[in-house]
Amino acid sequence: MTSIERTAYPRFKRYYTHNELRQIYTPTLKEKKFGLERTIGKTNYLNLIILLKVFQKLGYFPSLDAVPESIKKQLTKELSLPLNQKIGYVGRVTLFRHKQLIRSYLQVIPYNSNARLLVSETVTQSAYIRDNPADLINIALEELVKNRYELPSFRELDRQVNHLRTRVNETIFSETIKKLKPELSQTLNDLLKLTSETVTPFNQLKTLPKRPSRNHLNDLLAHEHWLSNFGEISDYLQHINSAKIQHFADEARVLDAASVKKIKRNKRLTLLLPQEILETIQSTLSANGGLDQLLSQCEAITAYKGNNYYPLLWRFYQSHRAAFFRLIKAVELESTTTDNRLINALNFYWKIAIEEGNG
Repeated sequence: MTSIERTAYPRFKRYYTHNELRQIYTPTLKEKKFGLERTIGKTNYLNLIILLKVFQKLGYFPSLDAVPESIKKQLTKELSLPLNQKIGYVGRVTLFRHKQLIRSYLQVIPYNSNARLLVSETVTQSAYIRDNPADLINIALEELVKNRYELPSFRELDRQVNHLRTRVNETIFSETIKKLKPELSQTLNDLLKLTSETVTPFNQLKTLPKRPSRNHLNDLLAHEHWLSNFGEISDYLQHINSAKIQHFADEARVLDAASVKKIKRNKRLTLLLPQEILETIQSTLSANGGLDQLLSQCEAITAYKGNNYYPLLWRFYQSHRAAFFRLIKAVELESTTTDNRLINALNFYWKIAIEEGNG
């Protein structure tokens, strides 16, 4: 069941300030007149006004027992009734009649077969794009309110929305499986077989790329090569919205092989398609200049082995090269040790430069 706190489904607050009570739960003169003309006795008058005001705020009828005491006291005071005034219905007939009166007064339609059809059409269409049940419930709520329908109980709405979401997903899974070749289906199922006592290829499938570096680059390329053996996965997922693909990838990522095995075949094979993980690796390569640049960086870093840091310097000092040589030419360098290799190298450079006319 979806958590009601994650949705926009209206419900009572735990605490109301004095201003909130006054602004939300103060009946107008018209509403008081409406209550007086349609009830007999103080209890029924208070009952009707309480239901009216909470319905205006919530969009559905809660039981009177669920209404916070602060709201009851506020309305009792506003109606100039005794603070100990009895609240509640003796029989269902009066309660049923009061609900009808309130719906008519507010021009609200009961949650009926047409409302269910509206929810079905709206959620079914949205479920091909969104997958979060809370989002789908909010979309249904928006449509019901816009069309002036009374809201069903949260349990009923949650049950209907999740049923529609499941039906849409099953359709998506079925369409995906129809496109899979038998060989690929078998390959995907083999991902769940143990290659050692505790490891399956499914663990390798879920491996996300680490930060591009010399140490990780070979692993990254090997992993992409392994994923490429699955073929052009995107061909099998073209009918699925990218947000749904992301959700399926996230769902697969948090499951272990044993849990995936228990999932029905169509959904299991769809979740195993590694499109999202392959895209993650490709985007990591692209974000860092592409494969060629990473390989170039790898070669430069590889040359660093054995304290050979010279290949790394060019990138940082290329723009300063001319200034360095002007400085060297302006001063007379002397070695502080018997090692004259740097002096000899500079003398050799000046000799070549003079011969080429650049000295």
